[in-house]
This record gives sequence, C-alpha cells and structure tokens, in this order.
Amino acid sequence: GVVDMVFREGAPFIMFRADIDALPIQDKKEVPYRSQQPGICHACAHDAHTATALGVALAARTLDLPARYNFRFVFQPAEEPIPSGAPKMIEAGVLKDVKYVIGLHMEPRLPLGTVGIAPGWINMSSNRIDLVLRGSGGHSARPGETADLLWLASRIILDSYQMVYRRIDLRDS
Repeated sequence: GVVDMVFREGAPFIMFRADIDALPIQDKKEVPYRSQQPGICHACAHDAHTATALGVALAARTLDLPARYNFRFVFQPAEEPIPSGAPKMIEAGVLKDVKYVIGLHMEPRLPLGTVGIAPGWINMSSNRIDLVLRGSGGHSARPGETADLLWLASRIILDSYQMVYRRIDLRDS
C-alpha cells in the first residue's frame, strides 16, 4: 500500500482510505478510460475511490486547512481477496494516532452529488469460511447407508442464506 500524510505537530489523525486493487474482470465498456490490461479492471469504482482520495489529499496539501487534525491518506491494495491488504497495513501502523477513519465507497443508489455519511458500517463485507465435512462413503443407489455429504453440502449452501434472513433484520446489519 501507499500512505501519504498532511502533518501538523500534536494533532490527531483523520485517516482517509481508498482501495487501489484491480479485479479479475474483463472491462467491456467502450470508453477512453477503460482498462488497458486484458482480463483485469478497476471494477466496483476502485479507480473512483483512488481518484477521490488523491483529490482530497491534493486539497489538504494546497488549501489552508485548520490545524485541528492531521490527515493520513491510505491507499490499500488487495481489498477484495481474503486475506486482504488491510492487516499488513494495520501491522505497519496506519492506525497509529488515528481518531477517525473515512472509508470511501461509491454508492449508485444515492443521487449524483450526494455524500452519504453514517457512523459504523454501511456496506457488507465478504468473509471466508472453510468447512470440512466427513462421513462414510457408499453407493449412490443406497444413499440411506451413507453420510451423503454432497446432499449435506448443498443444504448448507442453500439454507445458509435463509438462516441469515431469519435471524437478523438486514436493516440493522
């Protein structure tokens, strides 16, 4: 990752975080700014996040801002894969003396020119689960004599979606 700072002695930090990774997706749009690399592109507005963070960093460096806060601009690689690039950046100290974190994400459901701000989480995250199923094998003609792990795995996948919706109100997640 890359870190830039606008520093004023003794002031706490506001951290502005943007993701800089490209995703393994073919960019099919026919516009001048489309990806020049086959098979990868800045999908999910990662390029917009980076451009916005760079613009805010430039403004913080060139405008006469109040000296109440320092600004730390963090450009995080590997947002999408698990594990992401965040743990290594945290270990390297990007959160040291940080009072507030602004995590930027484009939101197409908001009207153009609108900034949505909320405390805590706004978007979902992806998490990895490694699940190992073990049981006795058998013949497909006699599934009642086996653990039938393929059926069990399919039920876990299909039912896990419903389990979430029946246990929490998604408006509170």
